[in-house]
Amino acid sequence: MTENIISVLSQSPDTFVIGRTSSFSYKGKEVTAADAARDLGVRYVLSGAVQANSEQLRVTAEFSDAIEGRLLWTLRENGVRDDFFEMQDAITDRIFEEIAVSLTPGEDVRRMLRRPGSIELMRYSLQARALFQSFNPDDHRKGAALAKRLIEQTPDHEQGYTFNALFEWARPLVGRSKDRQAELKLASEFAEKSLSISEGSEVLTTIATINLARGDCENAIKAADRALEIAPSGNDALGVGGRVKSRCGQWKEGLVHMLEAMRVEPKFPGYLPTSASLSHLALGQYEKAKELAQVALSEASGNPIFTAGAQIYIIAAEALSGNDVEAKRLAAALPSGNPLTTLRFMGFQLSNVRDRDFIDKLLTAI
Repeated sequence: MTENIISVLSQSPDTFVIGRTSSFSYKGKEVTAADAARDLGVRYVLSGAVQANSEQLRVTAEFSDAIEGRLLWTLRENGVRDDFFEMQDAITDRIFEEIAVSLTPGEDVRRMLRRPGSIELMRYSLQARALFQSFNPDDHRKGAALAKRLIEQTPDHEQGYTFNALFEWARPLVGRSKDRQAELKLASEFAEKSLSISEGSEVLTTIATINLARGDCENAIKAADRALEIAPSGNDALGVGGRVKSRCGQWKEGLVHMLEAMRVEPKFPGYLPTSASLSHLALGQYEKAKELAQVALSEASGNPIFTAGAQIYIIAAEALSGNDVEAKRLAAALPSGNPLTTLRFMGFQLSNVRDRDFIDKLLTAI
């Protein structure tokens, strides 16, 4: 059963799973989750046991956050020996679902895993998500191709259409844009097709993001609010909803959502601390803006867009708080020739912010 669980969990690109040999070294030993996590270099620990008599089986499992010392969830299943393999597959699928909900996209996973062929669909969807969140041009090309393949293989499932919408929306961010209005139109068509199949928080946050890019804050906030109704504790709903609300002028409310998204999702995407830093700048909270930008630099070290944004926001925080000497020192230390740290690119990045007085003030400071 342990091997089966390891095999299935390893299919998720967002999850690093310790292999069979290391896992089995703890079999029959009295060891705490914290000790195992420290020895193996992981944060989360799945432990369990099987009890059996002549006819019956009972399987128990616990999933713990060893860093914070919290038990996240427990599972107990009863069955008969003759149905062991069926029971094993059911338990493995249940564990995969719970871990995916806990650590990756959130509650939309539950709906996805209720469909035929759900595990394979989930694996492809997680791959597409990982490629999207890298904001790397090559990864986005691969992700866009994978999203198209998802539509070909599962035309009646919303996931492929949602990812196609996201990759079209993100084209200018990774240097792949040719006709922005045509790309946004195509992104909207993909998103609406996804919504016609199933109303989930992920497609609603995608629609919110596209509407924000088109300057339609009214419908962007409407979609974000609906996503929060469906998934009030979902990372996407909170994070994207917070970003949309902030850029539409609701700085305080948006910031609350983004900070909550970072709290509930241990592996939060790099845009969150960067966007939260911008909200702090708009609210005049310059020290907090620098703190969140530093978090972005440490959490999104492999993402050039979020890293550049965080560097610029730290410079802006110093300038806006009157520390001109430090602001100029940091600006001079930026790598030369990086198009992501130019005023032109920052102006594009901030073009969908409704509060233009603040943006003029920010760009002047930069």
